[in-house]
Amino acid sequence: MVTPAAFRLCDRVISYFDTDTVLNVKLFDGFDATLTIHKILRLNERDPKGLLRIMNKVETPDSTIGLFFHIAKDTIVPWQIEHFLNDSLVFTSEYKYGGYRNLFKYDQFNLDTNVWRLDIIDTITNEKIHSDFWQLVRAKND
Repeated sequence: MVTPAAFRLCDRVISYFDTDTVLNVKLFDGFDATLTIHKILRLNERDPKGLLRIMNKVETPDSTIGLFFHIAKDTIVPWQIEHFLNDSLVFTSEYKYGGYRNLFKYDQFNLDTNVWRLDIIDTITNEKIHSDFWQLVRAKND
């Protein structure tokens, strides 16, 4: 892994699994970074059915933030995803297998802490099937 964004991606993915640390070694003397290898044991209770994975955040030079998520289930269901930023519904999308990106302008974020939340809703019963969020600290460069 070469960039800090890759480390953030690993942290996000590992949050969905119970793991056992196989290796934890310091990379260089005088440098705090360590290489850690985890053995995945099982899905944890964050998303036990594996319906949605919030993956990564990328800040671009054009004052936008890309927030990435993945839908791992390749099934046809009458569901939609409600996309929230700080408890405000931004838009809805179809629940469909694949990798996705939400783009937000910096001015949509608060200066300090923000919450990006994705709710999976059954469109027939209007029941919330699953919800996941990412608390973003200092997402805005001001």
